[in-house]
Amino acid sequence: MGGTEPGRRAEHFGLPIDAPAVQAALALSAYRAAHRHEDINPADWEQNDKDTQSAAMFEWTGGPNESSPAARYRAYVDAHPHERIDINDGEALEELLAALTASN
Repeated sequence: MGGTEPGRRAEHFGLPIDAPAVQAALALSAYRAAHRHEDINPADWEQNDKDTQSAAMFEWTGGPNESSPAARYRAYVDAHPHERIDINDGEALEELLAALTASN
């Protein structure tokens, strides 16, 4: 993958796929989509209130008996260690979330 797919960035742009800010942006983006909260800003963790942050991470980590988005993300990172993503690019976040869902 490494930045050649539509919506993904070239190697020198964006954050490494395993950056904590990427996982936070994915958690917030998934929560925003699931609950239709358009006021959530996935690119800026601190801009979102603590309740939203907590709820998003609770859903991201899932329960002990399910394949959580966090576990699918970790598997994706392991398979694509050199990929980078721009967390300000909502389309790129949506594409990555779709890839994680497809791997479920």
